[in-house]
Amino acid sequence: MEEVIEGMLAEERTGTSIRVFPKLDSLTLDALPRLKRFCCRTNMIVFPLLRHLIIQSCPDLKTFSFDSGNCRTNISLDHHDLFNEKVILPLLEKLEFYKMDNLERLWPDRLAEHSFAKLTSVRLSFCPKLSNVLP
Repeated sequence: MEEVIEGMLAEERTGTSIRVFPKLDSLTLDALPRLKRFCCRTNMIVFPLLRHLIIQSCPDLKTFSFDSGNCRTNISLDHHDLFNEKVILPLLEKLEFYKMDNLERLWPDRLAEHSFAKLTSVRLSFCPKLSNVLP
């Protein structure tokens, strides 16, 4: 696992932090019923080589990155995009969602400049609350 996760790069003067996964090319999040966010207290999360992302049976997942001072509090994650401008996925080609009962929005009205440029396939199954796929 140490080869996949580089860790957190932080600049103490400005309080910014970046989480980088430099060698991860595929990620599956499956059957995680209490997962609400993938990462918090970070300014950016970068997956420079990620090509395939599958998320299934994670009913409470609302966002990949949430900028909160305290990750353990039950902060309302209503009206958040799953992927915001803080999530960088420059090589992502395939995106798949299955059984995401509470997923409402994938991304904001404008996509991040360096993300989703290589996206060729989006597969959705059993996402009843998802109202809009493309911005």
